[in-house]
Amino acid sequence: MANSKRSTEKEEFWRLALREYRQSGLTIRAFCQREGLSEPAFYAWRKRIENRKANHETEPSGLGKLLPVEIVDSADNHSLEIVTPGGFTLRCGSAVEPSRLTALIGVIVRCEKDSRSC
Repeated sequence: MANSKRSTEKEEFWRLALREYRQSGLTIRAFCQREGLSEPAFYAWRKRIENRKANHETEPSGLGKLLPVEIVDSADNHSLEIVTPGGFTLRCGSAVEPSRLTALIGVIVRCEKDSRSC
């Protein structure tokens, strides 16, 4: 069961990474270097996800939705806080890698969708 959860989290991470890549305008090599991703893993996950789309599997719901964002000035400019509409709060250092932040947000979205705690 743990492998299934991890696999789902990885797939959500790569779906988001592929979406960010398409929006970036970068080459795959440049995107992977910028995000600290493995090119072979990028290609493998892209193929896996495309195959699933071809088999009519759908993307996890909730990941493509736009949500309101509020930027708040704080005395601590070295931290980042994200509060979701469901009330979940994520606090981390501002130096967090975008790919890691994307993965964390994907997990939070899934937890909120399933109405369970993370």
